[in-house]
Amino acid sequence: MKALTNSRALVWGVIIFLLAMFLYSLMEGDNELPADPNQTPIGSDLLKISADLSKATLSPELFSNPAYRMLTDFSLPLEEQSIGRPNPFDIIGRD
Repeated sequence: MKALTNSRALVWGVIIFLLAMFLYSLMEGDNELPADPNQTPIGSDLLKISADLSKATLSPELFSNPAYRMLTDFSLPLEEQSIGRPNPFDIIGRD
């Protein structure tokens, strides 16, 4: 009999919790502020940067500048690497 009482309490607890979460979600939607007309739309900064970059030009006299000619290339050649499995998603041992 005590197990039945405990399970009823648990069921009522879950129902009250779900009801509270439902009411909270309803009340949360009412707190939204109206949109600010002075606010910029999302992504407008990226559009501005893209427009600025498209206006940029590269002067050919940069490459004849002595400071540019003094730059040193420290890049390393890529070594040949072995090729992996034909199908990397196949079962191991079935190459």
